[in-house]
Parts: sequence; C-alpha cells; structure tokens
Amino acid sequence: MLLVLTLGLLIWWRPGMLLHLSEVAKPMAGRELLVALAMLIALRLGVIDLSVWVLAGLSALIAGGLLNAGVAPWVATLLTVLAGALVGLLKSQLVRIPGVPAVVVMLAVAVVAWVVGRMVCPEGLSIGVDTFQPWLMTREVFGTVVTLPLSMTRILLVLGGFLLSMTVCLGLLTRDAVPIGAFRSAAGLTFAGALIGLAGVCQLLDSHVALAPQEIIGDFRVLAAVVLAGGALFVGPGRDRLVGLLLPVGLLAATLWEFLFADWGRAGYEWEVLVLTVGAIGIQLILRTILRGAEQPPAILTKTF
Repeated sequence: MLLVLTLGLLIWWRPGMLLHLSEVAKPMAGRELLVALAMLIALRLGVIDLSVWVLAGLSALIAGGLLNAGVAPWVATLLTVLAGALVGLLKSQLVRIPGVPAVVVMLAVAVVAWVVGRMVCPEGLSIGVDTFQPWLMTREVFGTVVTLPLSMTRILLVLGGFLLSMTVCLGLLTRDAVPIGAFRSAAGLTFAGALIGLAGVCQLLDSHVALAPQEIIGDFRVLAAVVLAGGALFVGPGRDRLVGLLLPVGLLAATLWEFLFADWGRAGYEWEVLVLTVGAIGIQLILRTILRGAEQPPAILTKTF
C-alpha cells in the first residue's frame, strides 16, 4: 500500500510545480531519515519517543558550538554522537520509573531539552562555510580536479547510520526472540540517541546553521514515515528490518503529500501530514481486523518496560 501511494503521488506531482525532484527525495538520505530511525527503534522497543525533534536540534547546537571552538570536524562529530548516545542511555533509565508511562517521560525530556536549547543559544549559531572543507571529496578527471558537494558526504554518513541500524539494531535488539530487559532497552535507546546526534551533524553539513528548537514536536513527516512503513502495527518475525527498508519510501511519500496539500497547513504545522498519519493508522487497523494476518496485538500495546 505504501508503494502504491508513493507511485500515485509521484505520478500526480510535477517536478516543476514546487521543488525539483532531488529536493523532494532529500529526506530519504538526510537528517530526517536518521531521526525517523531513532523513533522507529524506540517504538519497536515499546516507547513512543516524542523527544527526537528537539534533541536533533540540540545536537546541531552542540556540534556547532564545538566546531566554533576550534574542534576538528571529525572530533566534533564523534563527541556529538557520544552526547546523543549518553542522552539515549539516560532516557532508557528514565522510562523505567515505576508508574510513569514512557511517552510522558519522553515528552518531559523534550520539554527540558527545548528549554535548555533556548536558554543556552536562543539565537542559534552558524559555522564557517569552509568548516567541513577537509570532508569534500575530490577526484581528478582528465586533468581537472572535480569536487563533489558536501551533500554527498552527508549521504554517506546517513547511509552508514542506516546500514548500522539495519544490521546492529533492527532485527537484533528489537526482535521478539530477545526478551525485553534493562540491557536491551539501554542498548536500543542508546543507539537511537547516537543516530540523533549524527542527525545534528548532518544538519550542519547541509546548512551550516544550527537553530534553537522552535517546537516540542516538529516535522510530522518523521512520524508519518514511521507509521506508513508499518512501525506501529506491522509486527512479527523478521519484520523489523522490512519496516526499516520501507522507511525511506515512507519519507518520500510524506514529503510528496506535504507539497501537494501544503495549503492544509496552519500555524506553522503540517496538519496535512498528520491527516495522512491518522489515515494510515486507520487503514492498517481495518486491514488487520479483516485479514487477521497477525496473531500478536500491536507492538506499542504489548512491549512495555
């Protein structure tokens, strides 16, 4: 159904109408994919993580501050990823607080991170356009040195995070054969936090600007991609990796939908994408009831700490 939706939106959309196709496809290999992967990993562990948007923005501020302080880009990247991983480890302990739903804990983390970001760096910050100059990939072609844009470096970083997620986390830590426990939750949420840290670095690679988080809940395309890929209801042996593979397609579909129905948005929020998300959940629930293809109830209802 996701592939049919995406194909239909591509046929409906015209490349010259709003943005070039490369811009529409950008979230498939951008920071949005890393944030969506972090949300997906948490969801498969039974946690609805509402802190991913704020923490991604905070990670960009951390990376930008390190770079402006003279730290080498690769060191700043490692430190930002480590900071994200430590926050993820902290969240894995907080969600184990007795009597407090994990979604409430994650929302509280988002609020605290939002306040910290706006207090420490309310105006945001920018880095020099030549900061990542050593990361530019060059090659000599017929005597002429050709330099690829930084977007290619960003794509490689995102691809690395995606492949690690598919091999190390999805299907390994999240499968039902592995019992839920302290180690599993800590490892999964720590890995998800590292992905969010990497997402902050990717933002700087694209724009050289880091802004303080503006909203607690940000880009609805991330949530829509996770739902469209089946992250909430598509459970069973071996399906975690299949959901991960469908995640980039879900981002493409959500982005196309946003551009096609942009006039539905109000007050700075993409309500049209939220409508798509709710509709996808409704259709999936109806199909589960009709087909009865899964003996297990939804993962978000059964996997708890």
